[in-house]
Amino acid sequence: MAKWDDILIGGFIGALLAAPKKEDVQELNQYRAERHEIEGRRQAFGTYTMPSALAQYPKILKVMQEVYGLYLLGYYRAASLFSIVTIEAILKEKYGALKFENLIEQARAESVINQSDYNYLTGLRLDRNKLLHELEDKNIDDAQIIIKLTLKLVKLILDGSSSGSVKLFATLFDDLKLFQHPPRQEQNL
Repeated sequence: MAKWDDILIGGFIGALLAAPKKEDVQELNQYRAERHEIEGRRQAFGTYTMPSALAQYPKILKVMQEVYGLYLLGYYRAASLFSIVTIEAILKEKYGALKFENLIEQARAESVINQSDYNYLTGLRLDRNKLLHELEDKNIDDAQIIIKLTLKLVKLILDGSSSGSVKLFATLFDDLKLFQHPPRQEQNL
């Protein structure tokens, strides 16, 4: 019988030594919660497709990839800001080193964008200024609107024709899926 007692005691000791520490369990649960939040953001956003013409601009393409990563991690202000900056960068590639406002004017003058697109770009420019100079905060819905609008405008600018802009913006709010989830509360760190 003593042999079985030794095995049982050895088994208990082994189980105690192999049991995860409380801190490890907490870290694992925190990791799982973060992954769950990221997956929720991914589903809330829907499909993230970048215009194929962005391949011509590897730096800008990289920034747009980072924008999505920032969004998924919950950095909505940074994702919004860098998203808008990509439009400015594309317009600078097309028209040179002008102020963002002048770049938008140039695109309208050349009929790359129409009046509606001009209004959207002007709104994004003003948002960019608030994000940059006033550190304006953004929530998940704001970030989705800005990122999706940016993707549509980038496609429009790179295609070089404003004829498809009415359709692009008519479908924007269908694409946003804003009303499929309740507004989320921001976490204070």
